[in-house]
Amino acid sequence: RRARLVPEANVQSFPFEIVEGFMKRAGIGSGYQEKPCLNPLDPECPISAPNKASTTPPDIASILAGGCYGFASRFMHWAPDLIIGGPVHNKSGHVTK
Repeated sequence: RRARLVPEANVQSFPFEIVEGFMKRAGIGSGYQEKPCLNPLDPECPISAPNKASTTPPDIASILAGGCYGFASRFMHWAPDLIIGGPVHNKSGHVTK
């Protein structure tokens, strides 16, 4: 019933520790805030991105060569062929396309 809905009262009894434990076990930390930006000069590129404000374009092929981890890094690992449609490797194994 609507008369019993008091969100402020639920904050004190909400199990934040349990949710925090789930997040840690799943590998949810900074989300995508520490991933390289496709456009490092984009104003929305986070300060924590490794290539923030870089004038050198990111080498996407080498960044994605081993796949990449998603939001929950312990459960989400995207294989390279799922990300870039099946990579083409040179003789040394480096992704070229």
